[in-house]
Amino acid sequence: MRRKAYFVEIKGIDAPVGTSYSSHNYLRWEIKLSLRIVPICLLLAGCSHNIVQSHPYQWDRIPIMSANCSEVFGYYDEADPKESGNPVPSSNAFALVPYGRYNPLRTNDKTVRTRQIRIAYDNEKNVNISYFINGLMVLNKFIPLKDSSCDQNGLHLTLRREYGTMHDKIPNYGTSVNVATLWRDDQYLYVKTTLKSAGLTMYVIPYWGTNEHWYRFPVRAPQVNGVRLDLLY
Repeated sequence: MRRKAYFVEIKGIDAPVGTSYSSHNYLRWEIKLSLRIVPICLLLAGCSHNIVQSHPYQWDRIPIMSANCSEVFGYYDEADPKESGNPVPSSNAFALVPYGRYNPLRTNDKTVRTRQIRIAYDNEKNVNISYFINGLMVLNKFIPLKDSSCDQNGLHLTLRREYGTMHDKIPNYGTSVNVATLWRDDQYLYVKTTLKSAGLTMYVIPYWGTNEHWYRFPVRAPQVNGVRLDLLY
């Protein structure tokens, strides 16, 4: 028995007025249209997230650094967070604590008397960022030579790189690079962090963004037997 062929009139993309399509061709046209629309919808549903903090106007101008950025190496004072429950500033400035790790910085611990940060080179010119609580080192972050560079615009440290499945509340796949740029004058160490990320939320919806934040840490005055030398004069 011969089957009847049904035809429909379609007006739209790839369907000139008056063109007749069989049901089979109509299905192919729908698939073709969907393949064009879906990427556009995903792109429109994508998320761009940018938070860029300008250099605080109350701060001094950023100094020009030497050829080896040796100025940034030394000791700096750290402050407790301004609000209870927040991390200490250096935790974000230097990405000190890896994801999922126990945090040894003892935030909001009332028994902590002093907090200091030390930035130093080792014999192979790798950068070490050490954290001291009450004079004892509790954490050391190692940054290999290949992840650091220096020019007159500061010491640039790649603090963290991530590729593949990212750590978040919902599954996503992408890349994330966190870079800190360091400067120093007579009074402060200045740190600007730049976090750039891009990927696919739930492996489908694209996202991208840039976060920039500024921090500064007072230069720690030289001490002898616990007494600051600058207070003796």
